[in-house]
Amino acid sequence: MSNEATRAPRVSINLVTFNVKPFLGPCLTAVKAQTYPNLEIQIWDNGSTDGSQNFIKNNFPEFKITQLDKNYGMWPAQEKAWDYSSGEYIMVLSTDVILDPQAIARAVEIFQDDNRIGAIEPKLYQFEFNHDRIRKTQRIDTCGFEIFKNRRIVNIGHGQNDQPEFQVKKEIFAVEGAAPIFRKKTLEDCRLEDGIVDKNMFWYGDDLDLGWRINLFGWKQIFAPGVIGWHHRSTTTSIRKNWRDYLRRVKQRQQIPIRKRRLDWRNIRLALIKNDHFKNVFRHLPKILYREIAVLGYALIFEPQVLLEIPKLVRLIPRALRSRRQIMKKARRSADDILIWFK
Repeated sequence: MSNEATRAPRVSINLVTFNVKPFLGPCLTAVKAQTYPNLEIQIWDNGSTDGSQNFIKNNFPEFKITQLDKNYGMWPAQEKAWDYSSGEYIMVLSTDVILDPQAIARAVEIFQDDNRIGAIEPKLYQFEFNHDRIRKTQRIDTCGFEIFKNRRIVNIGHGQNDQPEFQVKKEIFAVEGAAPIFRKKTLEDCRLEDGIVDKNMFWYGDDLDLGWRINLFGWKQIFAPGVIGWHHRSTTTSIRKNWRDYLRRVKQRQQIPIRKRRLDWRNIRLALIKNDHFKNVFRHLPKILYREIAVLGYALIFEPQVLLEIPKLVRLIPRALRSRRQIMKKARRSADDILIWFK
């Protein structure tokens, strides 16, 4: 290892794979192209059956791959990887993300400027993927999460062309889960009795849950426009601005796997139960109720299968409340402190 690599803090890039073979080549090639000198690459496979494991071994033999006995879910498997990560910083990298070669180097510079930065959100553009052909765009996929008073969660900039407002580094409510970079110390600070990640969520919504907790615990989460990547989001490509847009997209939503729609609906509500100050809930209660009634009405008409998740949600509420007590006991930001993030 060179002197430069020895001096540079180590960064762990952790990927969790599950039947994503078509994306592995572009993703891992971009990882290999990183200019940062001190990297640790870990790949944890959730029991793929599409040949992903052999593809990695044959084409990227330098990368360590750990084969799990079943599908633990994206973030629960990531937590397993964190326990074996030696990096001071950890990137949670989805396999459908292609990084710019300078991404890690620029992120480390930002972390070292302020030891209260707990997580960095890259500027992710969208890329189109068709029959192994990739077309990168200047259309924004996400610049992180923002939250509204009615508790709607939105990917900042999603579906919009790049513009000056997405070229400014700033603190955000929470990082999104496609390619966030965490300070390992922050992840450990967010550990609860049952671990860092909520295993009951399994898939989707866990990034919001963790990002909200990071905010409550007093860490900064920074959108860094110079840390660039491209993400293939297979479910949506544009943002909905009102309920008429939502209705026009009924057919598009039908293409999203029903399991994802169910888990999205359930897990967002679990995240609210665990992390939302009651004081702020009461402040915004009319807006929250209006939206919940509208969401339920939409589901009843167009997606009744989503409501089959209600019994599971009810069963998980006691566990969520136990986690909430731990979170609120440790929270360093009050309801008034968090209020600034609700649009």
